[in-house]
Amino acid sequence: MAYNVLKGTVEGSVDQHGDQEIKGCKTFHDVVSAAGFYNTEVEAAVATLNDIAIKEVIGTRQHSILTKGPTGTLIANRNVRVEGGVLLAKKICCENIEGSAALMSSIPVDRFAGKIDAHHLQLGAGLKEHRAQLRVKGSEGILVNSEGVGINLLPNGGLSFVHKKLVASPQNALSIQASGQNLQDDDLLVVQDVSRGDVRSTTLSNLYDNYINSKIPQAEGPKGALQLNGAPGFNASPDLIYEVPSSTLKINGALSALDATISTNLTCAGDLHCHGAVYKGITTVGVEVYEVNPNDYTILADTTKNKVKIVLPDPADNIGRVIVVKKVNSHKYKINSYVAEIESEAGNIDIFASVTLKMNSASKMLQSDGENWLSIGSTAS
Repeated sequence: MAYNVLKGTVEGSVDQHGDQEIKGCKTFHDVVSAAGFYNTEVEAAVATLNDIAIKEVIGTRQHSILTKGPTGTLIANRNVRVEGGVLLAKKICCENIEGSAALMSSIPVDRFAGKIDAHHLQLGAGLKEHRAQLRVKGSEGILVNSEGVGINLLPNGGLSFVHKKLVASPQNALSIQASGQNLQDDDLLVVQDVSRGDVRSTTLSNLYDNYINSKIPQAEGPKGALQLNGAPGFNASPDLIYEVPSSTLKINGALSALDATISTNLTCAGDLHCHGAVYKGITTVGVEVYEVNPNDYTILADTTKNKVKIVLPDPADNIGRVIVVKKVNSHKYKINSYVAEIESEAGNIDIFASVTLKMNSASKMLQSDGENWLSIGSTAS
């Protein structure tokens, strides 16, 4: 749009007090004042130079944020700018900042007012992020549940907690005898090696062979030698031997004892010297037939009520044995009584098949020679 402006008053011209629509192309070759022009698009008078607030921008740094300077000027600050959608400044002082703050760094931990999502943290070993929460990362032996972080113990593993401390609990382990099992040489034990200063393992076989066996006293003397207290350890003598096959204790020396009991047989190959009383067994019988027992010595045949027959054993099985038979009457006022007869199941009694004791208190002392029973003493027979 252009106007031809004439100097002075022109009839029909447009002034600032009257409205007139001018059509066509108008060209201005000199300075034209815009004070009287009207902008129909914004419905306001056209601003003149005196009406413009900003007349100058001080500074040439691109992307700088403009701040108000002296009247009519703006300052392009070198230290406050926006590049790639990022605000760059050396220092910001404000009451509130809203946003993700994803690119902020070196923030002191005591300057956070709220919670921080775990995915914004740089996590080290043993930590992990789960749904924006920071959690402990479990591994072998580490138990993580709703109650916290703990040690994942094996049931019956020999470990337990006492007063919230981990301790060894052998009573918490299964018995070695479970399912019919028991100890064996290759089973392991845990020991503290004092010389090395650490914990080591060993087998039961090694513990016994190289330690226990070297500590316990060892048997002395020849095979079968009786072990004696050697203080310390054992002592033995070749003159005191027990032969297992024959169950015989051989003493090549003297035997001194306060008391001795022989349950079955006592054989004396040499002289027998007795410096005290001799006690022999005595048995009273009243039955009609009595077979002599292996332990019998003196047999009293009570013939008060009936005849009593004493049957001697086979002389071949009793070589040298002495048996005494005496007829008795338990009724002191009865003079007459039955007889007592002695016979042998094998061999004779002297030259007779049997002998008879008729008188009360009559007796016979008999000894076997291996074939017959021989009378070596008698009274009132």
